[in-house]
Amino acid sequence: MKGFIIATIGTPQNATKPAVELYLKNFLGDKHVISAPQPFRKRLVERIIIPNHISESMQRYEQLQNMFDGKMPLRMYCQMLEQKLNEQYTNSAFSVLQLHESSDSVTKAIASLSARGHFDEIVLVPLYPHRTLSSYDSVVDYTLGPLRQTFPQALISLVKPYFSNTQYIELLQQRMALLVAQHNYDAILYSYHSIPHVHQSYGVLKGYDYRKQCTQTANILAQQYPFIPRHEVAFQSAMGRKWLTPSTERFVFDLLRKGIKQLLVVTPGFLTDCLETVLDIGITLRNEFIEAGGERLDVTPALNADDDTVRFIYELANSPQAIKYV
Repeated sequence: MKGFIIATIGTPQNATKPAVELYLKNFLGDKHVISAPQPFRKRLVERIIIPNHISESMQRYEQLQNMFDGKMPLRMYCQMLEQKLNEQYTNSAFSVLQLHESSDSVTKAIASLSARGHFDEIVLVPLYPHRTLSSYDSVVDYTLGPLRQTFPQALISLVKPYFSNTQYIELLQQRMALLVAQHNYDAILYSYHSIPHVHQSYGVLKGYDYRKQCTQTANILAQQYPFIPRHEVAFQSAMGRKWLTPSTERFVFDLLRKGIKQLLVVTPGFLTDCLETVLDIGITLRNEFIEAGGERLDVTPALNADDDTVRFIYELANSPQAIKYV
């Protein structure tokens, strides 16, 4: 039998202070996220960053949670993916890993898979179409070792970044098409999560280029909509000039000043909706855009746990062209 670990960085279990604090401690304490050496990284995170930002983070997660009947959307959609995959493909077993949700998340995810039986092959499926140090590489580095230890006789394989995968592109275009058919957009903005320039440079040295991957996905998507005048790429949640720009949060107002009043935002880097897509862009940025004189800002829904997404994940994880053995 073949087993699959569906992996993301994760999200807090809920909006309570202990859950948010634990998530931030694990996430920001990740050497792939903040590259400062220990013990400086630990002091920076636990004595400076978390105390100064915990209240704001709790408020944002609480607002998000309230929009989804008390659930975190990323966590909810990943659990739905796991359930649907296990129900539809009974010849395999699937377990979801939310890496930084808890300190023992890797152990729990692997134990859940191990309890399902004997496996000849284990496939690690990062839910990140584009490769970065702080997301794709992080879940891979933290998970491969424990997988080899737990399943020493199994073949271990890894799904490659799928930023230009035809099926993935088609699913994004289908969701874009539903909105494009209803509105006359002046522009489409493809928004990706920003990363530090040092991480971008690290990736280039290692043989992958995050910015180039993002641009390639956007260019492929844009080919279907030549009648829309402008197609732009920006990076959200940039924390200053040391991060990839242009900043989504600023760039939309540059577009507004240039006469763009009807804007469609696409977030190809997020397979499931989450804090960044739903709240930061879908609520906060949309409201600011309208208040500044814009007429419409829509965000395409992520692939989430729709039935076509379930088929895509299964086929991607079983495609010889999409995996490599590690």
